[in-house]
Amino acid sequence: MAEPVNLFTITSFFSETPERVKKGLNSFHSNRVVSVAVLPRGVIKVSVQASQKKKVYEVEVHVEEGQTVKYSCCQCPIGRGKCHHMAAVLIWVEKNVSRTDVECAWKRAKTPSTDQIAAKRVSEMTPSTTQAGIKRPVTQEDKDWVQATLSQLGRLTGIGWILSPETPRTLPIKTFEGLVTNPDYAEAEDQALHLLSSFVVTNREKQQIERSEINVVV
Repeated sequence: MAEPVNLFTITSFFSETPERVKKGLNSFHSNRVVSVAVLPRGVIKVSVQASQKKKVYEVEVHVEEGQTVKYSCCQCPIGRGKCHHMAAVLIWVEKNVSRTDVECAWKRAKTPSTDQIAAKRVSEMTPSTTQAGIKRPVTQEDKDWVQATLSQLGRLTGIGWILSPETPRTLPIKTFEGLVTNPDYAEAEDQALHLLSSFVVTNREKQQIERSEINVVV
């Protein structure tokens, strides 16, 4: 595939039916994309499981090098138009396929039946290979002593960083799901342009993210 699918591909294709993108996101998160084949010249063939039915629809989408959809079809009742199965396909490819000219294929692993799953104890799955240092429960006093001892070293240590309390923080991270479910997106006159402009990160947001990633030891 010469050009990967991006957010512009999705928003421009569903500019008149943004509700299909939301439903396609639900199908994507519900793991209803069964298999994917990305072929040369932007041809994408996918199997998508129908909602609340034991049925699989075959979907085919052709994407031009300009990252626009030039052909699409689906076996569902509205497959000659723009269905949410196509949205699920484009979202899956946008999140999982990188820029490459090599065709690729993917198929979801089958879920084993109940009689194929053997019950095992946790001790059997992860047997202990070490002996505990003490045979009594670790108290808060023990933790305080270890943290106080590490702080006297005057430098950052791995275990000291793990034991240090985590500072609550909220980063200005923007996600595709968050933007397309925002009421401003549905009301925008040009939804593709609105989405692209919403992803712009300001200098203030960059500085906030940079500061949050710097560990300072006092």
